Amino acid sequence: MKVSKVWKTVLAAALILSIAGAGLWVKKIPLFQETIFYQQKNSKPLERDLQKENEELKAKVAELQQALSMKANDSEKAAEKNSDPPKTDPVEQKKIYRELADYYTNMKPTAAVAILKNQDSQMVAGILHEMEKEQAGEILSALDPAQAAKLIELIAEIS
Repeated sequence: MKVSKVWKTVLAAALILSIAGAGLWVKKIPLFQETIFYQQKNSKPLERDLQKENEELKAKVAELQQALSMKANDSEKAAEKNSDPPKTDPVEQKKIYRELADYYTNMKPTAAVAILKNQDSQMVAGILHEMEKEQAGEILSALDPAQAAKLIELIAEIS
């Protein structure tokens, strides 16, 4: 839209009057309504609505995380009650560990550690036992020393 000098002057005066709070009539000028100043001034309700929606979504996320945490705790309690875990055929278990070891072998040691440190120690020991010794050593060296020592003991029991 091409604006003449006269309109630019009128617009500048209208902006100055609006900033100074000199009248509602300025807001009715179509050219003024297209200015960034006018749009920013009238975007406050939208921002408030978005902030409210953001807060509601954050509350919902927190609620879902809490529910997930409660379910995980319930699962752990149920697992503790069942002290007799299902027996797995040793040959089948070794095959599973070998497949998992193949996945972790293709990862960088730091990436593998990030995942393995959250797993069951017996399972991690089985996976490390099936890996190439060099790769398993790199992963063990990237772990917490106490956790690495525990895993080495478990690996020794497997061997």
